[in-house]
Amino acid sequence: MRLTNHPIYPTKPRVEPSPDTPPQTPSRKLSRDQAKAARVEAARVALPLGPNQDVDQGEEPGKPGNDESVERVTTRRFPAPWSVRELEQAFRIEDANGQAVAYTYFRRDENEARQANVLTYDEARRIAANVVKLPELLRKEGE
Repeated sequence: MRLTNHPIYPTKPRVEPSPDTPPQTPSRKLSRDQAKAARVEAARVALPLGPNQDVDQGEEPGKPGNDESVERVTTRRFPAPWSVRELEQAFRIEDANGQAVAYTYFRRDENEARQANVLTYDEARRIAANVVKLPELLRKEGE
């Protein structure tokens, strides 16, 4: 059965290109392997791997080097003191500049928290309080 001019299933009118529009090249269908190879190549070009040329050796965060360079990078990124701000369903841990460092999400109702497998209010509060202490603990450890 052909569904032309049917009130529920109308056919799309065919639009003829105007003489002013350039002809479109037909899109070629790629196999899965070809599509995957194209994505990998695009990611490789967009995200070059290798050492960071703008930073001297040993100054890259997380790389072995002298302790001063690592401390300089970490203190610049999230300056102490950190603080906790309570939101509707989370605690937001912020650095001295107000930048969010972490969130701990919770549910106020303990039964609801257990059912959803998330933290209770008290558990999230204790975790946030301990996360706020990290800069102080790291400074003491470095002394």
